[in-house]
Amino acid sequence: MSSPISSNSNLYIINTSSEKKYYFSDEASLNIVHKNKLNVLKNNFKKIYSVDTSNNFLIQPKDLSNELKKINFRETINIDKYLTEKKDDISKNTQIVFFYNKNNFISSKKNTNHIGEIILKESFKSDKIDPLVTVFFFKNKVFISITKKNKILFYNQFEYKGINYIKYILLVFEEYKLDRLKQLINIIDGDSKPSNKKKELDNYFVKLNFNKKSIFEIISEFYG
Repeated sequence: MSSPISSNSNLYIINTSSEKKYYFSDEASLNIVHKNKLNVLKNNFKKIYSVDTSNNFLIQPKDLSNELKKINFRETINIDKYLTEKKDDISKNTQIVFFYNKNNFISSKKNTNHIGEIILKESFKSDKIDPLVTVFFFKNKVFISITKKNKILFYNQFEYKGINYIKYILLVFEEYKLDRLKQLINIIDGDSKPSNKKKELDNYFVKLNFNKKSIFEIISEFYG
C-alpha cells in the first residue's frame, strides 16, 4: 500500500470473475487481494463498498409490461440459483438487475453495486446534447455505454485480448450509426493509463477525450 491505512478510510473492492479481487481506499492505491484475506482487511476500514463487474446483469424498464412480467429472466440468462439478486434504479424509468455471490462479498447488500450503474450514472452528468460514448478498461474487460442526456441507448461489457476490443466499439458504432470521424469517445482511466490505448484507437477514431476523473474517483464519489 502506498500509505498507512486510517480507521477513517473507506475500502472499495472491485470484484472480477477470477479469485482475485482489487481494492483501493481513500488513502491507498489499487491493490490485489484473494478472497480468503478479505476478512482481515475489513477490520481496518470505516465502511466497505463492493463493485461487481460480472456479466450476470440486465438493464430493464422499472415498470415492466404484463408480458415481460411473465418472463423469468433469471432462467432466460441462465443465472445460478445460489446467486443473490439486487435491483437498483439507474434513472427515472430504468433499473439494473444483477446477481452476485454474497459469500464473496464482505460489504452489505446496500453497499454492493454493479459497475454498469456507476458508469451510466456518471455519464448522465454530461450536459452534451449529442450522444456520449463512454469506454472504460479494467483488467481483461472493456465496458461500453452510449447515453443521451439521462437516457440509456446502450450498455454492455466484453472480455478482450490484445486489440480485439476495437471490434466491439466498431460494432456498436455501426449498430447505432455513429460517425467515427465526428463522434466523441470519452475514455475513463482504469487500472492502466488510457493513453496506452490512444495509438490503437487513433487508427479508427478521431475525437478521443480522456475523462478528468478516474474510475476510482468516480466510485468514491458514487458512494460519497
